[in-house]
Amino acid sequence: MKNHCPLHKRYDSLCSECKTQASLCNKAYYKTHAEAIKVRVRAYLKTNAVQRHTYEKTRYKTERRQRSLKKFREKLKYDAIFHYSHGTMKCACCSEDNIKFLTIDHPNGGGEAERKRTGHYGNSFYQWLRTMKYPDGYQVLCFNCNLGRECNGGICPHKV
Repeated sequence: MKNHCPLHKRYDSLCSECKTQASLCNKAYYKTHAEAIKVRVRAYLKTNAVQRHTYEKTRYKTERRQRSLKKFREKLKYDAIFHYSHGTMKCACCSEDNIKFLTIDHPNGGGEAERKRTGHYGNSFYQWLRTMKYPDGYQVLCFNCNLGRECNGGICPHKV
């Protein structure tokens, strides 16, 4: 986009009236009208607070931000799985190694009670594990083994 000269209301790279570069006109205009500009900006910000809030909210959730958060969540899960699998990155029962299927399991049960007590589910659970310096009492299972243990009274279907 070409520079805008607010002093002479032109969208040219050169101001047609004073023949200087438009960006220099912008600076000159601001210097001579700084207080009036500040008053207008404050009034605009005050009257358009709701619209600005909505804009900032949608701007915050940009695609770039989402990609960044996704990488962060993947790293949290990777670090937790790496720690509790002792570096093998496999299910303790069936040796499944696809990280998308791996989950953290409470070997002695009590996962639901802990989630209710701490309020940490999903990604916030991985964040909590990291914050607590990866406490003992967890193991890595694939989702099938984890769910199978729950359905079979603590025994994985692979062990039956």
